[in-house]
Amino acid sequence: DTALMHLAAAVAAKVIAIFGPTDPMNLKPVGLNNSVLTSSIECSPCYDLGGYKSCASISCMRQISPEIVFEKILLALDLTASLTG
Repeated sequence: DTALMHLAAAVAAKVIAIFGPTDPMNLKPVGLNNSVLTSSIECSPCYDLGGYKSCASISCMRQISPEIVFEKILLALDLTASLTG
């Protein structure tokens, strides 16, 4: 949920946005080439305009593993068939 994500979406680049404590419904990139990764933990999103709630575990980010992100990258680049076949 950064300015660079929105800039990339504005020029129609493929964007994979990772949201933990922030709400993707309010901050997700606009466009067709975008994917949003978020966790299903019940306390996420916990960021409000007033700031973050106290969280020592950052469980929402830990649930989004590097493997999940890598799989999403492969799908975005349409490389899944070449790696499995």
